[in-house]
Amino acid sequence: MLSPGVRPGTSADYENQLERLRAPATPATTTLGKIGHGLAKIGNIAGDIAVPGVMANIPGTDMFKRAEIHAIERS
Repeated sequence: MLSPGVRPGTSADYENQLERLRAPATPATTTLGKIGHGLAKIGNIAGDIAVPGVMANIPGTDMFKRAEIHAIERS
């Protein structure tokens, strides 16, 4: 998602992308949400250990987010 007046591929575009990727997740407010966040964290850890190559290709995982940040920082 581009901000108004920002062209794709510019340094401002990359800064916006990095800021969005590094922003902390919204905290869970309900009991069910807290359980879901806990299970997601467990799944991320288990996946990073068991199948790191697969986890890097699944959007929403920590490893995928780190790969996106690394790709932008190299640009």
